[in-house]
Amino acid sequence: MKKVGEVLAFSESYLVLLDKANIAARFLWNDDTLSSIVQTHKGLITEIKTIAQSFPDSEVVTEKASKTKDKLLSMAEMYIKDEWDNPTELLEWLGFFSGAAIVHWALVAGIADANKLATLLPLTQHALATWNETFDFVKTELYETGKRK
Repeated sequence: MKKVGEVLAFSESYLVLLDKANIAARFLWNDDTLSSIVQTHKGLITEIKTIAQSFPDSEVVTEKASKTKDKLLSMAEMYIKDEWDNPTELLEWLGFFSGAAIVHWALVAGIADANKLATLLPLTQHALATWNETFDFVKTELYETGKRK
């Protein structure tokens, strides 16, 4: 289940991105909200890893997550460059990033549905809701940013 490894990488990468862009993230979210985001993604990571342990090829999930995480972080570095403290740059990147997470989770949801993977379906719904919330936040914040320019 390589695709499960890919969605795992999105939450793992998000935590790294929020830490690296700490100044910009604290401009966008208050401490309680930021803490809630971190806890939500730590929870997703734990749930994914727990479910993946039941797969006959569970090591594939871990390997794919590691490779995908490296790719995602490399793309973020290439996009954001030296502007990690710039909230607008972070939001623009998060637009790409959260959109990609959504479509990857949609694919996993379809796989779970088609293969009757009952343990994975509720997680896909929760993850899709989480990433859609992030994407909606990014769109709104960028719209408001645009109005100020």
